[in-house]
Amino acid sequence: MDGKKIVVYVLHGFWENEFTNGCAVVDVSIDLEVVTKKLDEIVESKAREYVKVQEDKAEEERGFRYFEIWDENGQSAKFYIVEQYLELSQSMMEAIAESLAKGAGK
Repeated sequence: MDGKKIVVYVLHGFWENEFTNGCAVVDVSIDLEVVTKKLDEIVESKAREYVKVQEDKAEEERGFRYFEIWDENGQSAKFYIVEQYLELSQSMMEAIAESLAKGAGK
């Protein structure tokens, strides 16, 4: 394939509590700093947007590219930043450029 290979950073999240289980792509960027900032926001809020742990009984673990929090009642959330390599064809890159140009013209 005649194209370009790029790396994107993807922040994945998984959570479970008594009401729901969920997983999602939380953020995607070609800039690691952008997704790291989003992960920092999740850490700062103790993942409140995703799960409500009992803070006085919660345990957490933080690394450069991950955060996990859980309590003894089974509430938990995990967030990981992973690298994904994308190979974009010439036609795909042209379509992206065209879409971006249209968006800039609005």
